[in-house]
Amino acid sequence: MRRGHWSFVAAVLLAVCVTRARGAEGAQIGVAVSSEAPAFEDALSAFQKALGVDGHRVFLIKLDDPGGSSSPAAAKSPVVVAFGSRAAERLALTDPSVPLVTTMVLEDAMALGKSPQSVSTISLSVSPALILSKLKSAFPERRRLAVLVRPNSGPSRGSLIATAQRLGYVLEIIECASAKDVLAAFATLRGKVDFVWCLPDSVLFPAGAIPPILLASIRNELPVIGFSEGFVRAGAAVGFFPDYADIGVQTAEVVKRVLAKQDTSRMEFPRKVRMAVNDRVLRILGMDRPKLSDEVLIIR
Repeated sequence: MRRGHWSFVAAVLLAVCVTRARGAEGAQIGVAVSSEAPAFEDALSAFQKALGVDGHRVFLIKLDDPGGSSSPAAAKSPVVVAFGSRAAERLALTDPSVPLVTTMVLEDAMALGKSPQSVSTISLSVSPALILSKLKSAFPERRRLAVLVRPNSGPSRGSLIATAQRLGYVLEIIECASAKDVLAAFATLRGKVDFVWCLPDSVLFPAGAIPPILLASIRNELPVIGFSEGFVRAGAAVGFFPDYADIGVQTAEVVKRVLAKQDTSRMEFPRKVRMAVNDRVLRILGMDRPKLSDEVLIIR
């Protein structure tokens, strides 16, 4: 990670430790973080604030430090928390007697939640039903969808189709093995669907493939439903993604239940979902901006 990110982490950790007003002794929670992306920073900051209210303190386990998880401080941690899949892989190699909470992971990393010490995983996968419900409210006349998925990955095909039909959509599932297949799909879908729905997938939508995919979207007049704010800023017409700060609070609540020796869910999903629209792309594609609430992010 770059120095700027570690400065951010150090500042937040220091704030949690020194601003504790009650003075009560809390637990030390070991945390590993996979990424310096803003989403992780938002989640981590909210997580630490939520734990700090009860006097718990957080210390960072560096991913590139082989001895980090066996340090004296780490040994005192009654629970460790992995933010992201790389962090989960790192902490899965630690003491199996220490409970592990994994958060901020996508569906293709769910196997990480099956490690022996894993007690709960907080996923970034937003419910398709919630996405389609919000999409229907924003664009009620656009009912033909194509969803791009890899073979044998992502949500159940039958479940996706059933959910779409229940909400009044006609859904076509397009299987793609690579980003190259995604580009080819846009040419075949022109004029046949109202939206191309991209589910989170690091194979189909690596960072380098996003610009040509979105250019194909514009050229073929096929608005894209993205899965992050960055995707919408890059040129997707609309996007749905978790409220990352609330994911941090949700993770802190799970940790508190572990500390209190209460039952936890093996899998939890985002409680709050944000929506963004790209105003410029809507105009290019001849789409009217929907009537939106103040909670929707409008990217101009």
